[in-house]
Amino acid sequence: MSWLSTIDKKQLGLHLVFIGVVGVISAFTSIVLCLCVDTAYHISQAFAWTVLLLPLMGVISLIFYRAMKLPYDYSTDDMVLQMRENKPVSPTLAPGILVGTCLTMLAGGAVGKESSAFQMGASIGEMLGRGFKLKNIFKNKADRNVYGYAALMGMAATFSALFFAPLGATFLVFELTRFKTFSPARFIAILVAAVISASIASIFGIGDIIPKVAVPGLSPDLLLQVVLVGTLGGVLGHFFGGSIRIVREWQRKTFRHPFVSVVVVGVVIAAIVMIFSLQTFEGSGMNLLTQALGGSIGTWDFAIKALLVFLALASGFKGGEIMPTLVIGGLLGCSLGQLIGLDPAFAGAIGVMTFFAGMSRCPIAAFFLGFEIFGVEAIPFFLVAIVFAYFGSRGMGYYGHGILGEERNARQERKTLHTFFKKNPDAVAAFKALEEQSNERAHRAEVLARKEAQSAVLPQMPKETLKHLEQEREQHQEAAQAKSAPSGSSTNSTDQSS
Repeated sequence: MSWLSTIDKKQLGLHLVFIGVVGVISAFTSIVLCLCVDTAYHISQAFAWTVLLLPLMGVISLIFYRAMKLPYDYSTDDMVLQMRENKPVSPTLAPGILVGTCLTMLAGGAVGKESSAFQMGASIGEMLGRGFKLKNIFKNKADRNVYGYAALMGMAATFSALFFAPLGATFLVFELTRFKTFSPARFIAILVAAVISASIASIFGIGDIIPKVAVPGLSPDLLLQVVLVGTLGGVLGHFFGGSIRIVREWQRKTFRHPFVSVVVVGVVIAAIVMIFSLQTFEGSGMNLLTQALGGSIGTWDFAIKALLVFLALASGFKGGEIMPTLVIGGLLGCSLGQLIGLDPAFAGAIGVMTFFAGMSRCPIAAFFLGFEIFGVEAIPFFLVAIVFAYFGSRGMGYYGHGILGEERNARQERKTLHTFFKKNPDAVAAFKALEEQSNERAHRAEVLARKEAQSAVLPQMPKETLKHLEQEREQHQEAAQAKSAPSGSSTNSTDQSS
């Protein structure tokens, strides 16, 4: 039988239409997000006193999240964890994060919109996928569900429309979910949707257009400088992302008062900005990144931006972390370039991608984003810098362990179990006994639940229905016994009757 006959033609058509629909809707979702957030940012820059409203905006954001039935502390890393576990994304997340990001930006919070686009894209993709009722296109698949496929496509397409980087966006969503649902067909489908979305957004010219930099000629001395910038960028990026994650986890376990957190930290941020006149550090920081990639920036500007971003994201203000991360990396790279004699603009570009690689623990996505944004001439430098950035920063980043880190942990766990069973051979039998007891308890619980359900339903049935059900049960039992009887006994009974 040809493999073409195993394809569900209806589902194939639905998937093709779905790719186009997601690409178009994601593009306009990104455009709407940019217009709303950019308008809020321009208002905050025009009226410096709006930063005093930051505590109030934080409270309103949390109230809106409650109205949308979303957890107060829900963030991009929570959504990524849900998708790794094949859990659906709430359709109310799209309006929730849009309003929350605009409110934070309106009051001068140092957040971005790219991660907000991630969340909106996943929410909209999930909602569209339910409407299309998508299944696996192959009929012979035992499980035809397409877990997370629609949400991943929405994430990649919406993110791609912001940076005009379909390859980087596609690899990023797969790398964030640790390639658990990867397949070549799925990769191509998501990439096509990302290309469609980026193409539409580029027509309108709305997105985060990062300036390109001049790429110098390759030399051994230059490579050593790139390695230095890349390693420091990765280490500090890892420290930055991991610190936000640790503080958030601490708040969830010990400090369960989100309204108090945003009010107190909002007052602190407002005081810092007003006292030191740091209005230029508000928002995502594209203005600062433009200066860094132009080669002119203050030595410690990266630390100031990192502090404001850390306070906003760690305390519960709504908004994205990706663009601020790129900005901090660019500022850091530019400062390092000035110190070591490397072209500050080019060093800023290296810092952008290596700081992001350390923060996200997604080196593949950082590499593709790097050459899509800065050009193919920078490929050898990004390859070297990102490798050193990733392996120079161990442990967990903002989104948890990297793909290699999870694989390393799994190998270590298997090695530990193997050593344990080798030293304790009796433990194997003990574990088998525990497993049998667990299965037996589960079976007893299932039987008990079935009996309770029957006792609650059967007395309400008419006697004739009960009698009919009993007859059917007896017939099924007789049929089952006849099937399980040995072939020899059935043959003997046939011979006797003849």
